[in-house]
Amino acid sequence: MALIFALDAVAAVVGLLFVGLFLLAARRRWLQRTVGTFDCSIRRAEVPDTGGWTFGIARYSGEHVQCFRIFSYSLRPRWILLRRDLEVLKRRQPRPEEEVELLPGVVILHCMQPGLEVELALTEVALTGFLSW
Repeated sequence: MALIFALDAVAAVVGLLFVGLFLLAARRRWLQRTVGTFDCSIRRAEVPDTGGWTFGIARYSGEHVQCFRIFSYSLRPRWILLRRDLEVLKRRQPRPEEEVELLPGVVILHCMQPGLEVELALTEVALTGFLSW
């Protein structure tokens, strides 16, 4: 009897894991359903030079860019970048210690708006779109 209970508990945990993974995939699909989405990594500029990168999805929405964390169930953006207030301060290549955390071939933008200073890691294609926006 104890073995059956243990197997049921294991099956329930595995089932919950699959449901959780399915919900993450469904959320990502929902976020990318519209034109104007791109993969990016983002971090607060106040974080030390290594670590702190969050992989996410960003999407253009009128006069702002909404940035969502990829490993989250929230349907709200974590950061919102306002077009009229956003200033790109500099562009740089990732440092060797950062390349481990980022997608290959990205360029890092150091951006600032009142109350928020972030770095965005974008591919060349996403960078072109972002800078022309």
